[in-house]
Amino acid sequence: MNLNDICLNCFQVKGEYGVCPYCGFVEGSKPKELYLLYPGTILRERYIVGTILGIGGFGVTYKAFDTTLSIIVAIKEFYPCGLVNRIPGEQNVMLFSGEKKNSFSFQLERFMNEAKNMAKFNGDKNIVNVFDFFKENNTAYIVMEYLEGETLKVYMAECGCLLSSEEACSIISDLLDAVKTIHLKGIIHRDISPDNIFILKDKRVKLLDFGAARFSADEDTEVTQSAVIKMGYAPIEQYRSNMKQGVWTDIYALGATLYKMVTGVTPEESVDRVEKDCLKRPGRLALVDSHTEKVIMKAMAIKPEMRFKSVDQFKQALFSKTGVDFPEVELRKRKRQRNFIVIASVLVFLIMGSYVGYQSTRPVENTLAAIEIQEGTIYVALPNVTDQAEIYTRLINQFCEEYPQYKVEITEGEKAVLAPVEQIENRADLAILLNSIDSEKFVFSSENIDAFTKERYLPLGFDFQVVYADLIGFEDAGQEIPNRIDSKTEVEEIIQLVGENNIILSWGSELRNIQSKWPGYYGVIAYYNENRLPITYTQKWAISADVSEEQQMAGMLLLHFFMSEYSQNTFFIQNDNGMPVNKNTFAEYLEINPDFENLEKDIKKTIVVE
Repeated sequence: MNLNDICLNCFQVKGEYGVCPYCGFVEGSKPKELYLLYPGTILRERYIVGTILGIGGFGVTYKAFDTTLSIIVAIKEFYPCGLVNRIPGEQNVMLFSGEKKNSFSFQLERFMNEAKNMAKFNGDKNIVNVFDFFKENNTAYIVMEYLEGETLKVYMAECGCLLSSEEACSIISDLLDAVKTIHLKGIIHRDISPDNIFILKDKRVKLLDFGAARFSADEDTEVTQSAVIKMGYAPIEQYRSNMKQGVWTDIYALGATLYKMVTGVTPEESVDRVEKDCLKRPGRLALVDSHTEKVIMKAMAIKPEMRFKSVDQFKQALFSKTGVDFPEVELRKRKRQRNFIVIASVLVFLIMGSYVGYQSTRPVENTLAAIEIQEGTIYVALPNVTDQAEIYTRLINQFCEEYPQYKVEITEGEKAVLAPVEQIENRADLAILLNSIDSEKFVFSSENIDAFTKERYLPLGFDFQVVYADLIGFEDAGQEIPNRIDSKTEVEEIIQLVGENNIILSWGSELRNIQSKWPGYYGVIAYYNENRLPITYTQKWAISADVSEEQQMAGMLLLHFFMSEYSQNTFFIQNDNGMPVNKNTFAEYLEINPDFENLEKDIKKTIVVE
């Protein structure tokens, strides 16, 4: 094959014609944006660059030809607008100096991480395949499969701007499967919209563009935040630096995409919905059944905690046709349910003369439900960590909404009723609070409860030791990954075989950092000490013994609220602060972090490591 005879648009053999007889491309045509690569540019002595497929703020995608495999591919070039430039006709990009150069270097590494993380999904029917990635011309490139079809945005325009509920649900089903796959690897896409969804000619669906994806929980810089806003599809947490992003972020975007498909209308921006939510229900804009309408509105709830907890929940709700309410209806039900539980608990105590607390043998009068806690002010000292203090402040505001008879003030020093354990020297007895929690709902063993009683504190979270492995390092050393490790001695023996840089004894809370350190090629090995999973408890709170008994009871009520599913989900799952002690919330945590599922059976056998 004479490469000079190939059309640089369709890559058919056009011969010596100056105009391609197949697609009409004129030989020698330059891109409209002269700073882009010209058709005919050779990359890596293998890929012939053709015409432009798309341009974004951080990259340009070209149609190209792989001379080794003789196939058409798509090549994405890292070209962040405002940070680089290129002389027309040249290949090398020119870097600006100073902070722009530093920003470019940081984002270039993210771009390479994007390639590495996308590559591990090769073979997934709903995610675009990556064939190659490399650095050249002072920048970097990702070689992907070339898809024949069109974006969902274009497809909808051709279909009259909206789709039937049946077709829309079929498309969203494939997308949910794709997003579940990336969530299981700890990746959040953060840019799901009709622009990044591709409909192939055979109607298969592909998820595109991982350029805004978050691979690490620490990626909250101004640069990454500014790169992930898609108006109408980005939830409130993508606009606010003090809110954590997670699987719930993609769930909002999926709901907004489904909204767009069934109504033909781009949803209002989430920031505009905060003060007054004027988002119209889909059924008021198009022919949408009530159940699908409820699923969409729940996925697009302003408050992250009101959305589906996982894509599995989203999909099950969408196709089961049961068990979903509008967010505002669900919120009212939750409040009524909480009030009902409190009232019912008191009635059961009055009528039956007993209350089921932590142990049925404990005195019924020593529970919060059996004590009339007087109205008043609860003085709380918050953790010294800024992010955590902000989250607890939000939880306290929610507590005050549900218990308006109490006022909570943030304070410091001796005035505090409730505070992190290190801030209180003279701690009150928590027996009444411990009697009030149902042991079946928490990951506490009897020895844990005894320890909390003795030390007079109650933890909200925990962490456990695990071993992380660099899969490539093990493979290079000719070693297999063990299923479990039973001692530090065994860890040291493995280090001798694979090298100290390829295995780390650490904590489960370090998973996000490991995913960033070894993107796409890490392994989690169960670690045991004397056949028990070593853990430590976190977020320990105590009540001051230097305040009145009435204030102590009110403080315990607030601490009890911190143990609820709502609070645990907000603090630990939505804001990625470790593992929650609430079993239901921990089950949600395992859905998001399946690397730890094999450890769940041993949680009850834990020992405290301080």
